[in-house]
Amino acid sequence: MQDSERNTDAKKYLLVLTSDFPPIGGGMSAHTLGLCQALHDSGRTVVILAPKTKGGRNIDSDLAFTVLRFASGMPRVYTLAPLLYKACCQLLRSDYDAMYATSWYPDGLAAFILSQTLGVPYFIAAHGGEILRTSRVTKGWRKACLLLTLRNSAGIYAASRFTRDVLIRLGVEANKVIALGNAVDIAHFYPSADLREKGRQHLKLRAKRVILTVGRLTEYKGQDMVLQCIPYLLKEIPSVHYVIVGKGDDYTRLKLIVQRLELQDCVTFAGYVSDEELPTYYNVCDVFVMPSREIQEAGEVEGFGIVYLEASACGKPVIGGRSGGVEDAIIHGETGLLVNPEDRGELEQALKKLLRDDALAGRLGDQGRRRVLENFTWKHIAQRFDAFIENRLRNSNER
Repeated sequence: MQDSERNTDAKKYLLVLTSDFPPIGGGMSAHTLGLCQALHDSGRTVVILAPKTKGGRNIDSDLAFTVLRFASGMPRVYTLAPLLYKACCQLLRSDYDAMYATSWYPDGLAAFILSQTLGVPYFIAAHGGEILRTSRVTKGWRKACLLLTLRNSAGIYAASRFTRDVLIRLGVEANKVIALGNAVDIAHFYPSADLREKGRQHLKLRAKRVILTVGRLTEYKGQDMVLQCIPYLLKEIPSVHYVIVGKGDDYTRLKLIVQRLELQDCVTFAGYVSDEELPTYYNVCDVFVMPSREIQEAGEVEGFGIVYLEASACGKPVIGGRSGGVEDAIIHGETGLLVNPEDRGELEQALKKLLRDDALAGRLGDQGRRRVLENFTWKHIAQRFDAFIENRLRNSNER
């Protein structure tokens, strides 16, 4: 933002610090883009500091707000210094009323340092797993930095009530935290008979009853539990086929489960699927399932589960594990079913129920889409977050 672009209403300027922004993939990147676009549309001037990545300029040129890129490195410890420098320059040359960090590290730590030196308040996003892992598993300077970053923020956007409770237990003042959930681009995720037909033809699944999971291949996501249900489902529903979208460290173990259970003909590992292709996979399926569970010793948990909303937006019934923040994403018996993620029998019965009863599956899918349209678009989330920012800044100024 050039000096000439300043507005006398400084309370409409927000500097966003992020390590996750397109063309980087993933849910946190989509979260950052969706929220910032909606904040811009609502009238707040947003300037984003994001890592330099291949293809970044092409993305930035199509956006209505300003994106400034900084050199970054891996591991992310090498991102802190260039992010700090870029953010400091921006804060010194333009008037911002607040910063927003899209994760606690390195973005939130940079915001904390800048707030202490330049006096600009900051807000921070807390999704769930990254907070739990650092607070439970990590010791020393990282945990100390996490607590400093959280407790000194002006406010925190929590992905779920579960995440909000975790933050409060870590000593964050309750009035600093708002549980907003996540949001979906309804122009991208929607029911489509055309996508369903073309996708089933391409995947050779035209006559199949398709179960789908979209998520990183890791133990807490629960793909292994679904695989254990398949032999029992096949006895009553021979046309069942399970499609697993995603990549991760658990691929080898999951592949061995498939071989041991002799499921090679009814399980497809689709691997990484681009954001552009994802709506096709959601439309192809009959039931979406991800029985996420909490693995306490590793600090692994589902903070919310945006994939449930994406599936709902496509009109699909969803099944999730009753753990973490999943209960904010699925209303049991209304938009989908919640199960004990450690109980194979309960998961099997839920899958049978939806695969056998098309009327029930259709009703849950329709109600899930209606819930997304009414509560989980970025417009809805941005309006609530914008009001939260203004309220927190006003209260701070009054003290």
